[in-house]
Amino acid sequence: MRAYSSRTDALLFEQFKGDWTADPDIAAAAKVNSFENFMNHLRQEVPDHRLRRMDANTDIFKAINDDKAFAEDLRTSYGKDLYNQFRAA
Repeated sequence: MRAYSSRTDALLFEQFKGDWTADPDIAAAAKVNSFENFMNHLRQEVPDHRLRRMDANTDIFKAINDDKAFAEDLRTSYGKDLYNQFRAA
């Protein structure tokens, strides 16, 4: 497997893995198929999961850009966390 080019890539891949892990159809396919047949099933499922993840990320970016109060709450919350983390180091 190629190395992640960034922490952002790694986080996205972990989101994919979480989505796949939570999918009961994928879990069932793993339990009743050989690895090869499971991979065939996974190849069919991955594009839909990728599109749903892309849509989910689009929705959150839209909310951040369109809802100024939400964006400010997010900034303040993460700002406090970062400030405290850096001050404690």
